[in-house]
Amino acid sequence: MHLSFFFSKINFRSLFYIYSFGFSIVIYSLGAQSIVNNIGVESALKVFRRLLTVTSIILILEFLFINFNIGFEIVLPRRFDSIDNYNPTMLGIFNRSRGFARESGHMGLLYEMLVPIFMFSGSRKFKIFEITLWLIASLTLGSPITMALLLFTLFFRINWKSRMLFIIGLIYLILNSEFLKLYFIKILSWSPSSIDRLNRITAGLDSLKNHLFGVGPLNLDEFDSTLNLYLDLFVFFGVLTGSFFVLCLVFILVKTYKLKLIGLRLSYLFLLFHYLIISNFWYPFIWIISGIILMPKRDVVH
Repeated sequence: MHLSFFFSKINFRSLFYIYSFGFSIVIYSLGAQSIVNNIGVESALKVFRRLLTVTSIILILEFLFINFNIGFEIVLPRRFDSIDNYNPTMLGIFNRSRGFARESGHMGLLYEMLVPIFMFSGSRKFKIFEITLWLIASLTLGSPITMALLLFTLFFRINWKSRMLFIIGLIYLILNSEFLKLYFIKILSWSPSSIDRLNRITAGLDSLKNHLFGVGPLNLDEFDSTLNLYLDLFVFFGVLTGSFFVLCLVFILVKTYKLKLIGLRLSYLFLLFHYLIISNFWYPFIWIISGIILMPKRDVVH
C-alpha cells in the first residue's frame, strides 16, 4: 500500500495517520456488522431511529437557546472547543447548531447517513412528524450540502403531485425570502473558506504532479490536508494507492445497486459526495455504511 515509504519522508505523524486510518475503517465497519449480526437489522434501525430523533431535539433546542433569549443556556461537550473560537453563523444572523461535532457541517453526516435509509425503508407510510423533525434539525446546522441532499431525498420519496407542489413551493420561497436569496448568494460567492479550500486543492494537485508515488501522510507543504479525502490519499500515498482506494469505494457502490436498496445507496452516495469537501476519515459514518453493505445479501434487510 505504502510506496510512499520509499519515495518520501515518513515520520511519527505519518505512521500515526496510517494506523488511525486503517483502525477507523476496520473498527467501525466490523463493529457495525457485529451489532447487526447480534441484535438484528430491525433492532439496529430502532436504535438509530431513536438516536436521530433525540439528536434532532437537541439540535433544535441548541438553535433556540443560542439565537433567542429564552433564559436558558445549553452547553454541549465538544473536543477542541477550547483551542479555537469557531462560531459558525448563517449570514452573520443566526448561530448554527453543532450538536456534539466540532463543526456544523460535520454533524450533518449523521443525517446524510440515516435519513435516506429511514425514508426509503419499510412501508411507504412513514411518520411525517419524525421526517419534519429531522429536516428542521438539519436546517439548524446551516450546512448547504446537508440541506440540499436531504431535500433531494424528500423530493424522490414523495409522489409526482407532491413533487410539483414541492418545486413550486421551493421556488416561491427562494424568490420571496430575502434571507434565502442572501444565503444562496453567500453559497455561490467566494468566501475566505472557499479560497482556503481552493488553495489547498491547488497545492495538492501541484504536489501530485511532482510526486506520483506520494509525499507521505501529512507531509504536504504548507497544509496538513487538502480537505478532500480522495485527493489526500493520492497526494499522501501516490496514484496507485489512491486509485486502489477509489476502486474499493466504487466496488461497494456497485453492490448497493445489486442489493436494490435505494435508501442505503443514497446514504452511501451522500457520504461519498461530502468527502469531496472534508478529510475527516475518523468519523464513523461512511465506514459503518460500508460495513453493512459488504455483509452477505441475506443479512442486509431493507
